[in-house]
Order: sequence, then structure tokens, then C-alpha cells
Amino acid sequence: MTDAAYAANQPRIISENIDGEVVMIDLVTGSYYSLNATGAEIWACFDGPRTLSQITTAISNRHGNEQTDLVEAAVRGFVGELETAELIVAANGATADVTNGAVLSTNGASPPFAKPELTAYSDMQDLLLLDPVHEVDDGGWPYALPKEPMSDDAATNAG
Repeated sequence: MTDAAYAANQPRIISENIDGEVVMIDLVTGSYYSLNATGAEIWACFDGPRTLSQITTAISNRHGNEQTDLVEAAVRGFVGELETAELIVAANGATADVTNGAVLSTNGASPPFAKPELTAYSDMQDLLLLDPVHEVDDGGWPYALPKEPMSDDAATNAG
């Protein structure tokens, strides 16, 4: 893995940060994932194209530059997991500084670094794939595809 830029695999992946834990759903496979607090910090960096160096620097700074080698190895491994799961994709184009304020703000205190964790679940794949969220237009959910008008023959048979 080089220092290529990566971004969230959107619109395929949807995510929500709930009290510092991120929950993500892959709308193609029906798998869902959760990230611990450090994983959520890293995920927040993918609001645009970012390189491993940018993310590592942001996470190191957030945690008071402690154990930089440990942070770098953990971020590199975690980004590899995200890429393997197709939650992130290689991004073309310019990158920007990591500036997702509240997520990476230390508010004067540096929390201790914990290894980022990605947990995958597949127990609800069938249900998630049946969900009408898949019947959407290019605008994504909650914009449903327009209903096709029923033909005269189908209306006669239905009624």
C-alpha cells in the first residue's frame, strides 16, 4: 500500500456516527460494520480524498503524538482492512488537509490511543438487501424510483 489517496466508497457505503461509534452498511452486499472510537476518527478523515500520511498525522496529533510508529502501523493496517472490505476506494484528484473539526479536535486533552477496530456482520444480509432502500434513483435513499404505471392488461388482471 503506497501513500495513495482514498475516499469513502459512496454511495455504496452509508454510515452514521452514533456516540463516537460508526455503523456502516454496504448497500451492495448487505453486510454491516461497526468501528470503535479510533476507527470512527479515521473514518471521519474519509470525508474527502486523503492519503495515509495525512490520516496518520491527524490521528497522531489528536493523540498527543504518542507512539507515532504504533499509530502509523495501526492506521496503515486499518486502512488496508477498509480497502479490502471495499468501504474505501482509491481516489483520484487533489487531497485536502484533514479538517473535520469536532471529530479530530482534542479540546485541550489528548485521549489515549487505542487500536482501531472494524467488526463485520453478515447476519442481516438478506433483510438489508430486501429493504426498499435499493429501489432508489441516482440521488440515493430516500428518493425512490418512480413507480411504473400499470398497463391496462395488468390493471384488469389485478382488479
